[in-house]
Formats: sequence, C-alpha cells, structure tokens
Amino acid sequence: MGLVGTLQGGGGKQTTEQIILEAYDATKSNEWTLYLRNVGSSKVTVSALYINGTAIEGITPFDITIGGTYTLKASVQSLQLTSGAAVPVKIVTATGAVFSFSVIVGKAS
Repeated sequence: MGLVGTLQGGGGKQTTEQIILEAYDATKSNEWTLYLRNVGSSKVTVSALYINGTAIEGITPFDITIGGTYTLKASVQSLQLTSGAAVPVKIVTATGAVFSFSVIVGKAS
C-alpha cells in the first residue's frame, strides 16, 4: 500500500504531525541554521535531514513538542551549493512523514 493508501486508511500519527520552517540562515558556507516549529497536534520526532538530496550526517533524532520550536544546525561543508539557488530541504520524522521546504543558498529569511 502506498502513501496515499496509508493516509486514507486512517493515517495514524503522520496525519497529526505538522512542522513548518519558520526561518532559516543559509548565509554561511559551512553551516546552516533552520528554525522549526511544530504546528501539529502531536509531538514530532525528527530523525533525518536531507539538503539538496543528500542526507546530512550528525543529525541525532530530537523531539519537538506541540507548539514547540527547535533550532537545528546543519553542516553543509561537503555539499556543492550555488549561491542564489533554491535548494530542497526535507525533514523526515520517526513515523516516516516527510516535510519539504525550499531554502535559497546565501540568504536568510
């Protein structure tokens, strides 16, 4: 059963998890800062981070409580990123939910 079938069949916890990227700082070439907020109705455990399709090493799973925030520092030294380019950022939770955002390299928002 695919994702759509799973969500239509009740969905479980994934349907109550909602993370937003409130702000980011992608001005440094070695480290980005992502400001996350849990706007869902359940605690979220973030288990992985992907930037431009690459899994970011050193991300230890962490929880964001309901209504809570988390400041995530991500090492991007090994990535080949072009200033001004929009880069996909994906946050994966322990339940398998994926939240996708776009970050502009060299900018803060």
